[in-house]
Amino acid sequence: MEDRKTENGGGFPAGVAKFFVSNIPDRASSKEIEETFKVYGEVIGVYVAKKRDKMGNRFGFVTFS
Repeated sequence: MEDRKTENGGGFPAGVAKFFVSNIPDRASSKEIEETFKVYGEVIGVYVAKKRDKMGNRFGFVTFS
């Protein structure tokens, strides 16, 4: 198995950042979230959890390259 060198110490390849996003509107789709965040950089992934946080809000992650 090949070793992956990471600069960020989080197990992601160098140059990749994953951000936690909370309070996602109920009707927001993954595509809409991607469109919202692409102004900050190249979005390579959007994950919206099926569960909700302790406050009942939707949450997820946006991954940038």
